[in-house]
Amino acid sequence: MVKTDYKYELYFGNDIKLTDNITIHQPTIRNIFEYEPHNNLSNTEEQTNDSDKAFECGEQGFLKMIALLTVSPADYDVQLEDAGVRYEDVDKLDFFFSIIHMYNLSSDLTYPIFGDLNLMAFERFEDSEKKSIVYVNPDGIRIDKLFYEYLIGIIRTMFNLSENKTTWKNETSRQMHFDIERKRLKHKHHKQDKQILIPIISMLINLPGFKYDREHILDLNIYFFYDCLKQSMHYSQVDHLMTGVYVGLIDTKKMNLEESLNMIRNDI
Repeated sequence: MVKTDYKYELYFGNDIKLTDNITIHQPTIRNIFEYEPHNNLSNTEEQTNDSDKAFECGEQGFLKMIALLTVSPADYDVQLEDAGVRYEDVDKLDFFFSIIHMYNLSSDLTYPIFGDLNLMAFERFEDSEKKSIVYVNPDGIRIDKLFYEYLIGIIRTMFNLSENKTTWKNETSRQMHFDIERKRLKHKHHKQDKQILIPIISMLINLPGFKYDREHILDLNIYFFYDCLKQSMHYSQVDHLMTGVYVGLIDTKKMNLEESLNMIRNDI
């Protein structure tokens, strides 16, 4: 029987072995801060001509690597449209490996997640029997569209990300979106990416009753870290709601109190 539920592994930070050859490793907060690409483009002359493909050390480089692994055609809708391709028509598996090669996402960059697995070594083949596309590496490891969705879905869950599934009611609204995005992208490179983890850590460790201090929070795996954040926010919402109910500021007639005041989240 094939295992499909990895909530236990995610919550406790264990490796997730999908096949004999593909294992997803789960980083800790410390791993993210101490991330160091083994073959960093920033140390080469190529970096001066192609800054978008550089990977910094630390959080920003790590999260950029994760963003590229989990990106979908909808996230590149404007670029694809300007190239004469509707993003809705782009095969997700082909797009994934095009991003891998565009940004040289070898194991030198992806090692915290995939270990020694080199995604750059996979080549595209058409499976005539199944009438589908499959990518195969020299060791015979295969990634088809179904497995890709499964693999990247786990990584998205791990990092509290969701797939961009934007749809448009009509072509007019679609083109309006592209006009807005083109203006945004024109100014994007003038803004420096902000750190997101340290502000979250600062907020969490200063919450009354939070169990981890500044040093120990570094050893939390990323899924558990985001779960702590979501649970803290949920606790705060329930606490404020409960206060409003008891002082009579909230009308409870249309509320399911048992559900609304439940400290246990439904999404865990």
